[in-house]
Amino acid sequence: MELALTANRAHVAVPHYVDMLNRAGAGIAPQDGPEARAGKLVDCGAFLYGTPAQLAERCAAYADAGVDEIVIALNGVHGRYGRRTALAELAALIAEFTR
Repeated sequence: MELALTANRAHVAVPHYVDMLNRAGAGIAPQDGPEARAGKLVDCGAFLYGTPAQLAERCAAYADAGVDEIVIALNGVHGRYGRRTALAELAALIAEFTR
């Protein structure tokens, strides 16, 4: 949830983004604070996390369901752990996705 909040703090604060998320099933309530909103991103699958293998599996499930675009954003990792860690995570994801 910490990474989801770091990556999406601004997004979950604006009404049009919250509306979009709620249309996708996030269930964000007006009284929810930032932490609760970030948790709901995780709960509804709008924010994925895990090992590279888990992320590849989850992205494949979305592709199998017909999703034709998935954004891989490491801004939460970058914001929390820095550029080197984010680049290492990206390299691991690319390696997993190309298997």
